[in-house]
Amino acid sequence: MMKAEEILKEALRTQPERNAVRVKLLEIYAQRKDLRSFESMAGELFSLTKGKGDDWEQAAALGVSIDPKNPLYVGGKPTQTNTA
Repeated sequence: MMKAEEILKEALRTQPERNAVRVKLLEIYAQRKDLRSFESMAGELFSLTKGKGDDWEQAAALGVSIDPKNPLYVGGKPTQTNTA
């Protein structure tokens, strides 16, 4: 798992605009219940996405699964009801 994390971090260094890489890192942090790394990366993603879009929705769902009391993830849930 550490190897995958290093590869993803390197991808972010070379292509910082790729939020999908951040989501993959969040998946790794969630699997190992690394709240500190998760919250740091989620905060970065929230700043970049303004709490909107598919990448943030995935991140918020992961966040709720490992840190359900954190308002960043609860407040980040999509509010649209017309998504099909």
